[in-house]
Amino acid sequence: DTLKFIGFTTLTGGTQADDFILSLMDDITGLISGGLGDDTLTLNTTNQSVVIGTDISSIETVTGTGTNTLTASNMVNTWAINATNQGVINDGTIDEVNFVNFNTLTGGALVDSFTLSLMDNITGLISGGASDD
Repeated sequence: DTLKFIGFTTLTGGTQADDFILSLMDDITGLISGGLGDDTLTLNTTNQSVVIGTDISSIETVTGTGTNTLTASNMVNTWAINATNQGVINDGTIDEVNFVNFNTLTGGALVDSFTLSLMDNITGLISGGASDD
């Protein structure tokens, strides 16, 4: 089922799989929390920025359109970039985040490790963030 909404600052999913589809991340000023289940966030406009822990939590897959920026939570993060502008980030909790169509990756405040299966897999920039990465 599809539900359209206007004027909400925070979105929280239920106990099943939830699919959040947004034109702009700025349309939601608070947190998008997937809750339980296998939850997805799809951005259907290019040039979006998503910050794990600030913009989203408990979202297992984030899919962008075109070029986008993904910033890790302020934890120790392990990034595995396994295809062009896509991969998985793990911060040591049970919440891994799979990402697709994010060409700029930014680490959090603690140590971030980046592994690329091919050097050409990121078409934008990788920035380690504030710590030794």
